[in-house]
Amino acid sequence: MSENNPELEAYKKLVADTFASFEPVFLAAVVGEFNQRIEIPEIEDEFTGLFFGIKTMTDVINDKIAEMELVKHQLENLVAERTAALHEAQEVSGVGSWVMDTETNEVEWSDVIYKIFGLNRDYEPKYHGFLGLVPAEEKPRIVSVVRSAVEKRESFDFTFNFVLPNGESRIIRGRGKPIETNGFVTKLIGTAQDVTREKLAEIKFRGLLESAPDAVVIVGNDGNIQLVNRQVENIFGYNRSELIGKPVEILIPDKFRGNHAGHRTSYFGNPNARPMGAGLELLGKRKSGEEFPVEISLSPLETEEGVLVSAAIRDISERKSQQSELLRARELAAKSEELERFAHITAHNIRSPAANLSSLTKILLEEKDPEEIETVTYLLNDSVEVLMRTLDDVSEVLSSTSQAINPQVVVFKEILKDVLIELREVIKETKTKITCDFSEANSVIYPVNHVHNIILNLVSNAIRYRDPRRKNMVEIHSKINDGDVFLSVKDNGLGIDLNRHGDSIFKLYKTFHTHPASKGVGLFLIKNQLSSLHGDVQVKSVVGEGSKFTVKFGRIELKEA
Repeated sequence: MSENNPELEAYKKLVADTFASFEPVFLAAVVGEFNQRIEIPEIEDEFTGLFFGIKTMTDVINDKIAEMELVKHQLENLVAERTAALHEAQEVSGVGSWVMDTETNEVEWSDVIYKIFGLNRDYEPKYHGFLGLVPAEEKPRIVSVVRSAVEKRESFDFTFNFVLPNGESRIIRGRGKPIETNGFVTKLIGTAQDVTREKLAEIKFRGLLESAPDAVVIVGNDGNIQLVNRQVENIFGYNRSELIGKPVEILIPDKFRGNHAGHRTSYFGNPNARPMGAGLELLGKRKSGEEFPVEISLSPLETEEGVLVSAAIRDISERKSQQSELLRARELAAKSEELERFAHITAHNIRSPAANLSSLTKILLEEKDPEEIETVTYLLNDSVEVLMRTLDDVSEVLSSTSQAINPQVVVFKEILKDVLIELREVIKETKTKITCDFSEANSVIYPVNHVHNIILNLVSNAIRYRDPRRKNMVEIHSKINDGDVFLSVKDNGLGIDLNRHGDSIFKLYKTFHTHPASKGVGLFLIKNQLSSLHGDVQVKSVVGEGSKFTVKFGRIELKEA
């Protein structure tokens, strides 16, 4: 057939136009299948060959269309299943979905939204029609939210009040986002949910929170503050806006912040209601920088956003002050009782040698025999010595109670150096070996005369009550624990039977050995001086092994000059 056959050219154009109308993906599938099927017979008739090819192509197209119809049917079934599942999910969750065309203002609602707003299915939702159902005071806010979503392409999440047709009030949560086509916002899609119950519970919770007597801080698992009550503002001196979103460590003294994050993470790993820092002295930090004692109770709160922690914080400054005053009163009462006992003992100790002196003086005045006079003179001397020792004890005790409190930085090594000079002869005589380690705490803020007296008495006792069966060893060591300075003096001497003497070891004129220099004054003075500044002294001792006295110095702040 001629190449210029008009009928052949018409068929060719028809085929070309048909292929041009196909979608590229469909065309590729058809051509691929065609290339696999076509078997052009060896004929010279071009028209017949073209017709044969078109028939094969038609068969391929029909088969592909059948395949596509099947896929379409399967997809429609899948969409129907997913739609039904979504509908069920919305029914269960109470969350409805909507789509709004920003050009026509037409709105499509899911079945759940009709239920949320109490409307029948015959209601045709439109944007402006819906605004007519909303309380007048809520319209401006809804209009503003929608406008911002369209103009600024912003997502939104807000709540508004709504009155159902039956007059019941509801609180609705609306969420949504804009959808763009070719650079323009053409749709808004979103959800609606009735959150009345949750909001009322939240309002009730906030009311209870505000009325709580303690400061309450709600913290998320990221460690940031989510909610506080009025008492937090009162106690810590911050406005709420200064705390929300900030790390909870803002309320903790700087020195504790480093470890707190680890403790917080540990608590979130096993949250349970319990007091925080049981047995520890906890401190809070006000906006002014002032630190104050607190008690904290922790409780986990299960929420939709995950576990939150509620910390109830109580300022116990007043209680601590009252406890300190009570402790001080008890200490003063005990001190008064001890001093009263000291006065009775002293009076007795003075009265006896004084009576002897009076009697011996009368005898001396009347006696003529030189030998008797000499004997009476010796007795007079003994009575005077007893009286002088008693007066020395009185002077020492009164001196310790009347010393001015002038705290300063006292270096242990310097005090020990002075003490060793005072005890140089007895140390040399007894061959006592004294070692010290002040590396952990080389100083303390305290009255220097108190520290001197404490070290002098403890070291001299360690030497005095040595065990003659072994070389005398004295170890002096200092340390810091939780901010408190401790000093210990340990020996390998005779030791003390604490079962017999434990309750009276720091009382006046109590001795536990037969050493001639024992007076029972030194330990009393140490206890008295430490107690007056909120310090303490403890003893561990085993008979035949030695003793260890541990001094805890009360905390004293240096006053600025």
